[in-house]
Amino acid sequence: MDSIINLVRPNLRELKTYVSARSLNKKGSVYLDANELPWDSLGGKYNRYPSPQPKKVTQQLASFYKVDESQLSLLRGSDEAIDNLIRTFCEPGRGGILTCPPTYGMYDISAKVQGVVNIEVPLVTKNNQHFQLDMDGIINNLSSKEGEQVHLVFLCSPNNPTGNLLNKNDILQLCEQLYGKALVVVDEAYVEFSSDASLTSYIETSSNLVVLRTLSKAHGLAGVRAGVAIAQKNIISCLDKVRAPYPIAQPVINVLTDYFAGGGFKKLSQNIENLISEKERVSISLSKMSIVRKVFASDANYLLVEFLDSHSIIKSLESQGIIIRDRSSMYNLENCIRISIGTEEENNLLLKALED
Repeated sequence: MDSIINLVRPNLRELKTYVSARSLNKKGSVYLDANELPWDSLGGKYNRYPSPQPKKVTQQLASFYKVDESQLSLLRGSDEAIDNLIRTFCEPGRGGILTCPPTYGMYDISAKVQGVVNIEVPLVTKNNQHFQLDMDGIINNLSSKEGEQVHLVFLCSPNNPTGNLLNKNDILQLCEQLYGKALVVVDEAYVEFSSDASLTSYIETSSNLVVLRTLSKAHGLAGVRAGVAIAQKNIISCLDKVRAPYPIAQPVINVLTDYFAGGGFKKLSQNIENLISEKERVSISLSKMSIVRKVFASDANYLLVEFLDSHSIIKSLESQGIIIRDRSSMYNLENCIRISIGTEEENNLLLKALED
């Protein structure tokens, strides 16, 4: 516990978490405690504040992720979890983060917004595996030249935009080596598409491990904006100090409740199976094209593809209404494009446009 508290911003350590009216969970028939309007304008009980952590939703998520409810915080997508982690554990001029490019850009943006340093240790090729952790580089760069100490190491696995899994043993070794020094945050936004299991099963034994999960990708709920931070209870308690009083809107709670009640989890496997099948088909077709240098192996729902000339490809596809993601400006990804896997029809349109 002390090793975690010592990483928290000093001004937050003794801060008492704000207690909103609905977080008290008081049951009654007349609610006059939250300064709400007594009349409902839309007919959906939207005049009342929602539960900060709706029980039915958190119970379903905890069960799905195989963790205790106390180890989970429901937020507005993984992006809010990233922001809250930095606000909780990093203080401008003292604490910083470490990232491994090329990777998801919001770690760096959130650090810049909070005015904290981001130390970058690029991914490397080792044992013939592309985009893996430089373990020595991470250990040797836990402080900046100005003396800021890294409090959060952000890892993305499967990594965005490269699509590959990071070596699990490397991640667990980092947790062990950084105990008392930093939290290891593993963003698993795409793990449902991968061949590996989530690291949530290691939360109990790795006290400085935080796992981020989202309903945006495999669950197909990107527009709902819902994700979770999973960690030991003491870390979740620290995050609660900076969490908004009502982070999840009532319409979002309604959608999630309907999703669970409608068997959303049961449909998940079939959707993933169909997408992986399409990904393999698209990958094989792309690898045969003369305009393609390399199609990287992917454990996500997208492919990173190196073209001979990415700029002309993007321009040509956009003229035909096909939008893909240019990643050529990222570290070590010259002429690379990230292509999300669509429906069979959408993928056929993409492939035909590229063949032409």
